[in-house]
Amino acid sequence: MSAHTLEALGEEILHFLWSNNPVQATGSGIHDYDHFYADYSPENRASILSKKKDYLKSLEALDGLDLNQEVDRDVLKAYLETEIYKEDVQDRSCTLPSIYPDEA
Repeated sequence: MSAHTLEALGEEILHFLWSNNPVQATGSGIHDYDHFYADYSPENRASILSKKKDYLKSLEALDGLDLNQEVDRDVLKAYLETEIYKEDVQDRSCTLPSIYPDEA
């Protein structure tokens, strides 16, 4: 796949992550989501986790990338893998009580 595909997919993933974690987006200097709060309902968290796994598969399917593109892809993959681990294995919404007050 081409660099444009990686760039488009990367942009889509970032906007998805920011829209589902507006506090983190704001902390990263992205203010498009300042007026939102995250939805920590079990149904929404499951949906987000599933989408992250789908994005990870899409990134893994990219080929024909140059070295710089591979680095960009691998960084994004590592971030998604970490997020999936935190959600799926650690279940941070149940084990990290500071999530909720941090939202405020």
